[in-house]
Amino acid sequence: MASNSDRKRVAAELFDTTPLALGFYFRVYDSLLARGGEYVLEVEESELGNRTPTRPISHSDVFEVAAVLRRDPTLTLNQASEQLRTQTRTQSGTICLTQQLNYTMRVSAQALLMLDFTEPVDTWEPSERFVDFVSRCIPKKAGFSAVAKSALENQRSMKAWKLRARFRLSFKGTDNLARHLLLDPSHPDGPTLYIFHYTAFLKAQLDRLRQQNFHKDSDTLACLKSGCLPPRLLAETLHSIQTILFGIGDHRSSHILERLITKHGFDEDCAQAQGYKMFTDVDMVEYQYWGERLVILQGFMRERPPRNRFERWIKWQTSESNAFAIALAALLISIVVGALSLAVATLQSWLAWKAWAEPVSNDDGTIAILQEIADLLRQQSRR
Repeated sequence: MASNSDRKRVAAELFDTTPLALGFYFRVYDSLLARGGEYVLEVEESELGNRTPTRPISHSDVFEVAAVLRRDPTLTLNQASEQLRTQTRTQSGTICLTQQLNYTMRVSAQALLMLDFTEPVDTWEPSERFVDFVSRCIPKKAGFSAVAKSALENQRSMKAWKLRARFRLSFKGTDNLARHLLLDPSHPDGPTLYIFHYTAFLKAQLDRLRQQNFHKDSDTLACLKSGCLPPRLLAETLHSIQTILFGIGDHRSSHILERLITKHGFDEDCAQAQGYKMFTDVDMVEYQYWGERLVILQGFMRERPPRNRFERWIKWQTSESNAFAIALAALLISIVVGALSLAVATLQSWLAWKAWAEPVSNDDGTIAILQEIADLLRQQSRR
């Protein structure tokens, strides 16, 4: 665990701020360095044998990696690791394996940006540029998205209390910004929405960008040279938490947020709405990063899976396939009723013509019988 002096240095070196302004960020930072130490021990046992053991990841490693990546965000993982190898060998002469160096790069980059660079499924590849990986983790939507704008216009339906009460949606925190607003409808605990809740970290990065006079629509490459994520991405994340899900004045949603803070370890700063620094509400009429996630969330709200037999029956009654079957049955019934009506009308016309062409005596029962048949058919068609 980082000491108070270490935390001051980390806050100053990485974010140009104080530890207090970073909220619960150091929970993630400490766990990253602890995992890095465990990883190094595994590497030592499997690859080093009797050679001089390598040292675990240190605060200095994080600072050096941050300096390398800020200097040139277009470096690939292998290129950045090689630069770190040269610096490390020059400073201490310590043996560093390529595998360990790559892991050090990933862990340090995660400490800098709060993106998971070590996930087995979606990791920073050795030949992939740093800026390309960041852009791939959180892609920016190119051009205007009508569905995303529509989702934002209906954001009142996505209040936290409505999601929980009407759809039994639960909220789980994540320290990977790329998983923000990710919906998992098949989670073992029920439908789950992941929330990146380290709002103090987001505000610290926005403050750094504002102090350095970045434009609110600055691109990823330019921002990475300052060790930050794009300001619009940071602002959209804050807006989605503090306006859409847990808006000021929405007491029922605020109560849910309080429980998430006290019971589930959410960053306390989530409840401190201080605006979006470089942005206004007018700038948030369209999301360029999280718009598709909101569209998916609204789609879930419209097509939520049934929870019991009654809801499954209701869903079947209102499903498109059932509606088609009902429409087809109605069409067939209409055809049968129409055919019967046509037959009755034809019979009546024939009887009228017969009576006119060939008058008969009143005691002749043929016409009466035919009339009874016509009346019977008429009654059946009315049913």
